[in-house]
Amino acid sequence: MQSGKYDLAINRYEESVAIYDDLNDTQGIATQLRCRGEVKRLQGHCEQAKVLFQEALKTFKSIGDKFCSSRTITGLGRIALYQDDYSQAITLFQETLGFSRETKNRNDIAQALYLLGLGKLAHGEVNTASQHFTECLNIGQEIGNTEYILAALDGMARVALSQNKLLSAAMLFAAKEALRSELRITLSPIDQAELDQYLSTLQTRLNKSDYQTAINEGRILTLEQSIKLAIQQG
Repeated sequence: MQSGKYDLAINRYEESVAIYDDLNDTQGIATQLRCRGEVKRLQGHCEQAKVLFQEALKTFKSIGDKFCSSRTITGLGRIALYQDDYSQAITLFQETLGFSRETKNRNDIAQALYLLGLGKLAHGEVNTASQHFTECLNIGQEIGNTEYILAALDGMARVALSQNKLLSAAMLFAAKEALRSELRITLSPIDQAELDQYLSTLQTRLNKSDYQTAINEGRILTLEQSIKLAIQQG
C-alpha cells in the first residue's frame, strides 16, 4: 500500500467512526479504531497505533468479543516487538496462540506461531523459535497457504542469521522475497525497513562476492527447495 493509500484509509476509518458514533454502535467504533491502529502500525507510527489498539481492546473486552480482542492483542504484540519489549510481546502472542488453538483456526494458529517465534528469537530462545517456525511451516503446507510458508521461511532465515549461518540466511531471505514478489504480496514500510536491516547486516558480515552469490542462488530456488533449506536450519 502506497503512502497516499494509507492516509486515505485512515480518513475513511475516521469517517466510519463518526457514523458508528451517531448510530451508538460500540462494536463498530472499536473495529474502526483497531483498523486505524493497524494502518498506523504498518506506517511505523507505533505509539499512535498502540493507543488505538488499547482503546479498541478495552471496548472489545467490555462487550465480550474474544475474536476481535485476540486480533487487537496481536497488534499490541507486534508493537511490543518493534519496541524491543520482547517479554511483553511473548506474553501477548502466547495469549493469541492459546485463543487460536481453542477455536481451532489453522490460519490464526500459523500466524500466532510465526509471531511468537519472532518474540522467542529476539529473546534469545533460538531452539524454541525454530520449533514455532517449523510448526507454522507445516500448517502452511497442510492448508495450502503460501503466506504462512513465506512467513516460516522468513523466520528460519532469521534463525540462520542468529546461528551465524550467513549464506543460508541470505539464500532464504532472497528466496522468500522472490516468491513474495512472484505472488505480488507487498511489504509495508515497517516490514520493508526491517528486511533492509537484515540484508544490510548480511552485506556487512559477508564479503561482496559471497553475499551476491547467495542472493542469486536464493532467488532461483523453487518453493520446495526453499522449504527444504528452511527445514535444514532447524
